[in-house]
Amino acid sequence: MEEKSSLQMVKEQLVKQLSVEYDKLITEMTTLQSERSQYEIEVTEARNFLQEQQLWTRSNVPLWQSLQHWNKSTWFGYMLH
Repeated sequence: MEEKSSLQMVKEQLVKQLSVEYDKLITEMTTLQSERSQYEIEVTEARNFLQEQQLWTRSNVPLWQSLQHWNKSTWFGYMLH
């Protein structure tokens, strides 16, 4: 009879310990979900900001194409004499 009660006590302790661990897990998962949602919001805001800030800049022709024809204005800009 004592053996059953000892086993029962161990079983109860394990169930309590499992319950405590599940509570910790739920708390951590809730925190993780909240942080992930905040991260997604911040990434979306950053993407939107960068898309708004993108500037179009005119590209120059490749250097090798500029070398084919010597032109002062290509190399030094328009200069008045």
